[in-house]
Amino acid sequence: MVNYFWLITLVFDRDQHPYFLDALKEASKTDENPFIVGGEQIYRLGLPIADLVYLTRIHHKFEGDRHFPELGEEWKQVESIEHALDEKHKYAFTFNTYERR
Repeated sequence: MVNYFWLITLVFDRDQHPYFLDALKEASKTDENPFIVGGEQIYRLGLPIADLVYLTRIHHKFEGDRHFPELGEEWKQVESIEHALDEKHKYAFTFNTYERR
C-alpha cells in the first residue's frame, strides 16, 4: 500500500490576510486535516478555527519580536514529549499537543 499526502503551500503577505480563511477552505477540499504554518499573524488568524495545536517549545531564550500567541483556557494539553540536548540537537525541546476543550 502506498500512502500519499498533498502539500499545498499558501503564502500571504500582510495585505492578503483577508483571504486566509478562503484559502484554508480551498486547501480543506484536498486534505481533511490541513496544517497552518505561521508566522505570528497567520497563527493568530488560524487559532480561532483550529481544533488541535502541535507546538514545539525550544528550551532557550532567543531574541525576537514575534512569537506564537499564548494559548488560552480553551486549550487543554493532551501530550508532552521532552527531548534533551544531545549530539543532534543544540537545544533541549518539548513537543506539546493541545486540543480545544
